[in-house]
Amino acid sequence: MRLSFYATSKPSPEYLTRLKVAARSVYPRGVTLYTATDFTNADLVLDSSDTDEEMIAMFEYNASLVPWPGRDSETLYFDIESHNVEKRWDMPVYEFVRTVQWAWGIDGETHFSTNVNDLYTEISKAWGLVAHNGHPFDFSVLLGDEALTWAREGRLFDTMVFGNLANPAPFTFTDRHGRQSWMEIGGVAKVVPHTRKWLSLDNQAYVLGVPGKFGSLEELARKYNPPKTKREDLDFGLIPVDDEDFVAYARQDIPALQGITFGLLKKKPLDDYDRREQLCAAINAQISRNGWLVDRDAAQQRVDEQALKRERILAGLSEKYDFPTEGKSPWVSAKGKAAILAALKDFGIVPTEHRDTWPFGKTGPSLAGSVLIEHCTEPEAAEFAQAIAELGGQRPLAGQALQFTHSDGRVHPDITSMQRSGRMSITQPSLGTWTARGDSSIEKRYFLADPGCVLLEYDMSNADARAVAAMSRDYEFAKRFEDGVDAHELTGRFMFGDELYDSNPEIYRFKSKSAAHGFNYGLGGKKLARQLRIDLDHAYKFVDFMHASYPHLIYWQGQVRDAARIGYVVNDWGRKMPVDEDRSYTQSPSLMGQSSTRELLFDGLIKLPDEILRMLKITVHDAVVFSFPEQRVDELSQVVVESFETEWNGIKFPLHRGSEAPDWHKAGH
Repeated sequence: MRLSFYATSKPSPEYLTRLKVAARSVYPRGVTLYTATDFTNADLVLDSSDTDEEMIAMFEYNASLVPWPGRDSETLYFDIESHNVEKRWDMPVYEFVRTVQWAWGIDGETHFSTNVNDLYTEISKAWGLVAHNGHPFDFSVLLGDEALTWAREGRLFDTMVFGNLANPAPFTFTDRHGRQSWMEIGGVAKVVPHTRKWLSLDNQAYVLGVPGKFGSLEELARKYNPPKTKREDLDFGLIPVDDEDFVAYARQDIPALQGITFGLLKKKPLDDYDRREQLCAAINAQISRNGWLVDRDAAQQRVDEQALKRERILAGLSEKYDFPTEGKSPWVSAKGKAAILAALKDFGIVPTEHRDTWPFGKTGPSLAGSVLIEHCTEPEAAEFAQAIAELGGQRPLAGQALQFTHSDGRVHPDITSMQRSGRMSITQPSLGTWTARGDSSIEKRYFLADPGCVLLEYDMSNADARAVAAMSRDYEFAKRFEDGVDAHELTGRFMFGDELYDSNPEIYRFKSKSAAHGFNYGLGGKKLARQLRIDLDHAYKFVDFMHASYPHLIYWQGQVRDAARIGYVVNDWGRKMPVDEDRSYTQSPSLMGQSSTRELLFDGLIKLPDEILRMLKITVHDAVVFSFPEQRVDELSQVVVESFETEWNGIKFPLHRGSEAPDWHKAGH
């Protein structure tokens, strides 16, 4: 502990003796005393008139500002510099890791080495480990699957995970270089990339007022890469490990890590939920390490099929709407945009009719691939949207699978929980976008079971709606989920009438399900009509029915909105979630519902033995997919069901099991 937090500017020898006694009475594993005399910036200053009890009280407070009070001298703060991050799945750890840096304790001296074995020696002596972005990277690289064991024992602390809870990203911020970032731009959510920037080591050091990173790794890499190398193609492995600026950059990460650890803990004392969140992050990291075997031949076949389809669609677009075919980016030209808008109109999709969900800029509606895909749900329109998205550089799903398959034949997705609700975001590839509906579900066929295994998908049926029923204690609403009741079909027939519903049961059941989901979080008739592209009469009929039928649900929504007036809501597990003032009406109940489903999912995952977690392939919303040895399916399946099924406020949460299958498409249900 820094003496500057407790001492006067001219401590006497007698005072120092008393201070040592006070410190060791609450911090028995050692305290470092500094003799500096300039304590202008001290957080706490004592004087000789302070009693021993006052000294002890102040030490008790400050001794708690470390991840493991009383064991900070056994806590290793560390960082690694490596080859490009994506190579960690393709290189041995001794080759991948280029330098290692560490310190013992919150203000310990920084050590540096180019031999990873030196860090392993230190780790073998540590009680706890601290790193920034540790679970998906540093802990995972150095400890492998043993990281899960350390996390179970509560001995890993990732400052990025804790920072997301202790110092969550504001809607907008400006970094130390004057660059501004927004959580949403032009109506398009940028939550995860925005939050990543906010939670970066250097930015957290900046906002917490502690020394940040030294120099720029990107600029260092440019010195040793060929001229005009694109940023995404820079090879960080070309930087010599004895480059003085590189060594200084690496060493500075440790004081920055120590500083933000102390700063974050001053903002928020650790509680049980914070510890639980470290374990949740460790489970996500385990999924990434597990990887998922890819049928590359099937994926390539799908890419080839889609390329032919895209050429056909674009040829038709050119012929019918005079879509330009020349130029660097014809789809963003005035002529190209006009052709796309004309095609959308023929599909019955007019952006100005969907202003609540369709982003608009200074020049008109956004025609980004992600926006088109979101709004073009009918088969032909969906194919058109995908074709335009691919023109803009968005890889098709099969292309993503191939792009991110590593030398072991597997994808190792990047999984974060940076959304306010804690829900996971999955990239490299974006497995959360692989749909189970319609023709596009065939995309899942190239994700395979491990050799000698079968895939099994389990689904927490209607989990979001059940969570709302549990929180509101609306047991009439809960009857929608009883065995044998298809609430979405019943609602769909009520909304649309039997004749219209039977004309396309899949579509109208999906619209009914989406309406119920949106209403649970406060969407009214107009917004439901716009988002689902249904008649206003149908939307209002549904809303009136819900208000009349489920008064306890309506009352709960009001309570949550009232609670959110302080700027945040807190779920039953203890997660505090900021709420934007101008969006509180829908955002507050939405966060409560989504976060509760997420917590129920992790309740189940935490109960699973590590052996089964190492068979987990992915979690998508309220579904989980495992690769089980064929001979052990029933045994392991029973453990999964027992771990996940639960009851909350009298509402049961069942787990439905799909079919045993060799690939994800056939395992889906």
